Amino acid sequence: MSNPFFHNIKSNSRLKDVLIIAKDAPPIIGGSCLMLEKLINSSPTQKMTLITTSIKNINEYKYESKISIIRSKKLRFWNESLITQDENKIETLFFRIKFLRELVRISFMFWICLKIIRGRYDVIFSQQVDKWFFIVIFFARFILNKRVVSQAFGEELNQILSKKKNSIGLYHIFLIKAGFLLSDEIVAITENAKSQLVELGINLNKIRVIYPGVNTNLFHPNVDSTKLKKEYDYTHNHILLFVSRIEKRKGQDTAIKVIPELEKKGLNNIKLIIIGNGIDLDYLKSLVKELQLETKVFFLSNISTNELPSYYCLSDIFLYLGRKDLNNNQEDGFGIVCLEANACGKPVIGGNVGGIIEAVVNNQTGIIVNPNNIDEVAENIEYLLKNKAILDQLGRNGLKRAKECFDWDIINKKYWDFILELNNKR
Repeated sequence: MSNPFFHNIKSNSRLKDVLIIAKDAPPIIGGSCLMLEKLINSSPTQKMTLITTSIKNINEYKYESKISIIRSKKLRFWNESLITQDENKIETLFFRIKFLRELVRISFMFWICLKIIRGRYDVIFSQQVDKWFFIVIFFARFILNKRVVSQAFGEELNQILSKKKNSIGLYHIFLIKAGFLLSDEIVAITENAKSQLVELGINLNKIRVIYPGVNTNLFHPNVDSTKLKKEYDYTHNHILLFVSRIEKRKGQDTAIKVIPELEKKGLNNIKLIIIGNGIDLDYLKSLVKELQLETKVFFLSNISTNELPSYYCLSDIFLYLGRKDLNNNQEDGFGIVCLEANACGKPVIGGNVGGIIEAVVNNQTGIIVNPNNIDEVAENIEYLLKNKAILDQLGRNGLKRAKECFDWDIINKKYWDFILELNNKR
């Protein structure tokens, strides 16, 4: 699909072919995959190649732009859940034995190097830097004189920075750090990720911050949610919404636990809709049963992207109470769903960790809270529900910010302008 943003730069650019290396790609759902999809579909190049993970029983995703897709089972050796999910005994054996696992990973990096030689790519874009990726980055940049751009989300940096400073931890840190050090440029998706890169020892001058975006043509306040309002009896209830992959650090359990606290404050007409799926769904369902909230909490797992805007427009407040996982130091890199809610004119109550504090502007597009403090979360929900003028103003501010700063056309132009600029320095 032609993108008008790039009509003027196509003829002036020598960029002909881009290789994208991505562990995760559509149709897998997630923020990084959404960013990748938008980047590919807005490409000004005539040709692109994507190397990504082969996943069992998955239909090939149709991109709008011309792209060659190479799916490899070897990339699964960076994702234990995919190995165990497919129950391939040989793959599982290779993954469990560290020497064999690392051998597979290293050999795959050299395989990508061969692809780069044969493909004559101008720019290599590494969606994420992981163990041994530095082999490809070094080979492409210093042997073949290609331009290499790496992307940093923040979540992977948290894990690196939390590694114990023993020999194993330092070894792991070195492998990741080398990839970033050897890259021409790095795109960090938040200022928080940029700070983490600097803490890791990366030169500040080679880091550029480009935030994720939102589709304001799809997510907007005028989506019809009449049927949903009738289904959830909106006239007599306040609707709270939580959209995210379901795992404990995302904070859905806090959203559930806050309902009894709101009832103590006289807010008995609260309904919470949780959209998503994940490893801790059974835990959340048991929590709802334990608190006897079966008539107040609703789980929805098969809601398409096109259906989401009607749920945002149904809600009064969007919740995104992400917290830091103390076991592995993981926290949210950003929170695109916060932008989606804002684009639909809804205020966000978000956790004060990671990139969420950049997705939500405190007291302007929502309220930032301590996600571990149920009383604080309850107080802020109560405050907004009892002060509709402020609730509506936060929603309007969020809508304005989403349209003016985060529309995907704006974000994609920043990405490709950056890549084209880098390529033209050759």
